[in-house]
Amino acid sequence: MSVLNVTAFCKYIENNIIHDNNTNFIIADGIDISKLISPKPSAISITAFINDLFESTIIRCEYFEEVILHVINCLNYLKTNGIYLNNLNSHRILLILLLLACKISDDEPYDNSQWANLIGIDIKEINDMEISILKLFKFDLLILISQQKALSICKSIY
Repeated sequence: MSVLNVTAFCKYIENNIIHDNNTNFIIADGIDISKLISPKPSAISITAFINDLFESTIIRCEYFEEVILHVINCLNYLKTNGIYLNNLNSHRILLILLLLACKISDDEPYDNSQWANLIGIDIKEINDMEISILKLFKFDLLILISQQKALSICKSIY
């Protein structure tokens, strides 16, 4: 996968962030997802954040396409459940979706402590966010939107 595809993915994410800091979805489907919401917008842009993660070694380049496809699939599932990216949750949600996509795609993924060190946050925070996301997906990350819809979305951004 080329840098152009990561750039296209960043543009896709930017276009899917709503510019509303509404947090009415803190309890979604009976699940407390407050750990996914930051008290204030991040100082780093979402594009810089995503690029930093893809430029680090935490996401292996041979898995870029698979990871991006999985994240797009997950984001669309969240949208169908009324959870949208905004300025207060986009970095956290994307971080955990990328982490989970790497765990699914890579035979030897980095563990949560390595992700926490890279981002500069506490391991407990990573673990809490991961549990929140897993509960939203009922611990089933493979049954989401159709593969055809995910591929269609991917083709539209590349």
